[in-house]
Amino acid sequence: MIAFVVLDDGGAEDEVVTSLERFATENLERFERPTKYIVKDKLPLTTVGKVNYRALEKEVEAGE
Repeated sequence: MIAFVVLDDGGAEDEVVTSLERFATENLERFERPTKYIVKDKLPLTTVGKVNYRALEKEVEAGE
């Protein structure tokens, strides 16, 4: 499972990812935990303003 992360202003990428990994380890079952975190400036949106999950899937497939 991959988690896409968009940082607020002033968020340090390494610190945020480390905090998310710690939270997942402490609160989620192993099969629920993301195996990879991808930090993005913004998420792709559809024409109606919802997150475009297909575009994210294509991005992951292209990167493998």
